[in-house]
Amino acid sequence: AVVSTQSTGGTVSKMMIKHQFNHQYPLLRKEGIKTVVEEVKQRVQAKSAKIKWYKKKQRIYFDNHLFETNQRVFYRRLDASFPSSSVDVSTEEMEELYRV
Repeated sequence: AVVSTQSTGGTVSKMMIKHQFNHQYPLLRKEGIKTVVEEVKQRVQAKSAKIKWYKKKQRIYFDNHLFETNQRVFYRRLDASFPSSSVDVSTEEMEELYRV
């Protein structure tokens, strides 16, 4: 397929877009749009999983470095991430809860 590489007025021709899609997603002609959409969804999910993994590893590295360099700040951050419960419960409610 001969594709013109010239654009008209800053817009890309439909022929170029179609050619790019056919080149990027060869299943489009054979299987159809639903298959390509599903493939793109799976690619996005895979990239998302990689980003989550990277962020988790980055957080672990940061925590390890903070523990090695400044343990006081590390433990303060650790305490801040698990807030203590400050719920006021009356003795009657406690007795009612634990009454068997």
